[in-house]
Amino acid sequence: MSQTPGLADFSAPHPDRRLHSRQQLHELAYVKLDEGNGGIVLDLSEGGMSAQAVTSLMDASLGCVRFQLSGPQAWIETAARVVWASDSKK
Repeated sequence: MSQTPGLADFSAPHPDRRLHSRQQLHELAYVKLDEGNGGIVLDLSEGGMSAQAVTSLMDASLGCVRFQLSGPQAWIETAARVVWASDSKK
């Protein structure tokens, strides 16, 4: 597994349906979601991430999502869609 700054290395297998295992972050990472909404990244993988939003997400399609990890202070931009949300939709 690649060593990415800010990511913990958890190599133990999980009874999970994901193609790529999620990695918890060592440091706080922010995410900009849809218009006027943001939050924090809870975990991250090559195929997805879990985030806690400030306000409820209105659509399953988010368009462009931006997040920032430790290290170089550059934002990472990618297309995103919601595949699961809690009852609060945050």
